[in-house]
Amino acid sequence: MTCLLNLCSLPVLSLARPASCPCRPFQARSSTRFQQALPSLQQLSGQSSSTGRSRSCRVNSRRQAFSVCAVAEKNPDAKLISKTEVPAFISRRDFADQMLRWAVIEQAEYGPAKYGMPFKITKDNQEQGVFGFVTSFQRSASDATDIAFRFDTDIAIKHEWVGRGEDGFPLMQGGQEEVTGKHLEIWKTDSNPVDEPTRAAVRLWCQELGAAINKYYAFGSCFVDDSQ
Repeated sequence: MTCLLNLCSLPVLSLARPASCPCRPFQARSSTRFQQALPSLQQLSGQSSSTGRSRSCRVNSRRQAFSVCAVAEKNPDAKLISKTEVPAFISRRDFADQMLRWAVIEQAEYGPAKYGMPFKITKDNQEQGVFGFVTSFQRSASDATDIAFRFDTDIAIKHEWVGRGEDGFPLMQGGQEEVTGKHLEIWKTDSNPVDEPTRAAVRLWCQELGAAINKYYAFGSCFVDDSQ
């Protein structure tokens, strides 16, 4: 995962991924039994030559830069904490919907008793792409730290299956489908300074969020109890 801003020293946002996973998930309490369930990053690359890979990297870099700049232009105070590419075959709508429901349940069941301060969850309806949500940590009635969970508006290409090329390497085959929301992003969307109690609450929130994301990656649901 690419950590572009080390906000509140959140190591959970920049941890290593399993070698067999095509994305860079947040590391938390993930089950090793399912580390082989997803194809490798090389299998999903779909590039047949070094020239193609280089050109694709340059285009993707420009698209990512445009996506970040667009958000920053809309909200000058927004700071990108972290972003990671999500495999195209994962349903953005189902993923975002489950994470929103998880966040609402987490806030209702635990709230200040667990995180040390009150917070609220607000659905974030974007003009384009998949919805997300914003977690507002309320230090006072007029002072809050807002952490946004959302997909960007970049386009990922989804293929029907992974075949094998003449050289024996994996090759993306079948029909193609454009999927809006190539990267999962975590943003700090306000300009308020972060004190130590808020930093601790945000750190714990991101750790629990990471655990829920890993459950979804492993089981297809963030509500599974993987402690057994």
